[in-house]
Amino acid sequence: MLQAPADTQTQAHPITPERIQSPTVGTVTPQSERSDQSERSNEHLSPAPSPPASASPEGSVIAEIQVLPIPRAPAIPAPPPPPLPEDNKDQGPRRSGCQTKARDFWEGGFAALLAVMAVAEAPVHYKDVLNRKDRRKWERAMDAEYRSIMKNNTWKLVARPPGANVIGSRWTYKLKHGGLHKARFVAKGYLQRPGFDFDETYAPVAKLSTIRTLIAIAAGLSFKIHQMDVVTAFLYGGLKERIYIEQPEGHVVPGKEDHVLLLLKSLYGLKQAPYVWFKTITSEFIKLGYRKCESDHGIWVKFGPNGKRTFIILYVDDLLIMTEDDEELASLKRGLTARFEMKDLGEVKRFLGMEIEHESNGIKIHQADYIRTLLHRHGMQDCNSVSTPMDPSIKLTATTDSDVKVDSSQY
Repeated sequence: MLQAPADTQTQAHPITPERIQSPTVGTVTPQSERSDQSERSNEHLSPAPSPPASASPEGSVIAEIQVLPIPRAPAIPAPPPPPLPEDNKDQGPRRSGCQTKARDFWEGGFAALLAVMAVAEAPVHYKDVLNRKDRRKWERAMDAEYRSIMKNNTWKLVARPPGANVIGSRWTYKLKHGGLHKARFVAKGYLQRPGFDFDETYAPVAKLSTIRTLIAIAAGLSFKIHQMDVVTAFLYGGLKERIYIEQPEGHVVPGKEDHVLLLLKSLYGLKQAPYVWFKTITSEFIKLGYRKCESDHGIWVKFGPNGKRTFIILYVDDLLIMTEDDEELASLKRGLTARFEMKDLGEVKRFLGMEIEHESNGIKIHQADYIRTLLHRHGMQDCNSVSTPMDPSIKLTATTDSDVKVDSSQY
């Protein structure tokens, strides 16, 4: 049995005199081999001197525990960064030591994505149009809008009056369904002064709940639903205020760059434009024999001599005509076309983002295109679809009159 010296405050575990390799702290050796091992050890690895070993009364050899320090592994130098491409040597190495293939990144994926987004999204400012690939299409859209404005004698070019409040103007752009490029020249109505440049501004439109209810009635009674659109609707209303605006970008009269436009009729962007248009179109409805619905001022109704009903749904410049009288439908279209420049879109297919499909057993309303547009905008067009976006474990039960009614105003 091996024992530790009495002057050390430690107890040695029972070990044999043979050399034992410790997995963590070093080597345990007998005293007889210690001197040879110490000579072979490097100076910086030599342990502190230990007290000499003594023999036990039984004549057994007392071993010493020698703790050797664990040598540090030599540092491995980091590999040098890869060489720069020939066209990027002037950029210098990155701080991280890693190089990015800038040309492949921009030309391969990201630049192509930006190009697609630039074409898929409408421009914001006039200067944005000048740098786009579809510049010609937007220019044709602006020319069509300008011709429509000039056709309606909307303004008069005059010298800039001193001290007058001249309102700024701008172009707005929108990509409509089917890739149609739409440009609109508008006034910066936020620069108008209340009480001086405008007074009344409110113009009612048909409620969405009313529209869905009338479509359901039309499906149940087999009414025809046709759609008409007023071209540049806000340009038909006259103004009682004296309003000056700046000339449109891209259509400034040469030699008269400092002149301004005196509005003779309403223009998109003005605070009072919706109100003026509503008064104009509803006065025409009254001439054609229609009456305003008291519960929803965007709905107009007419009962023919034969008792057949015709409804007009007015939402700004979009009209839905629901009728069971074919003669009244044709007469109404003739009367509106004689007064305004109209687009007869025939049987309705799309209205306010809703897709309306006529089937043999009724009418189906959905918003599939709108949902696809949202998915494409957020890069989720390839995501997994769910046939029923609802928890299938929910059990629905019929309500009774005694159940507590839900307050819809909370939602």
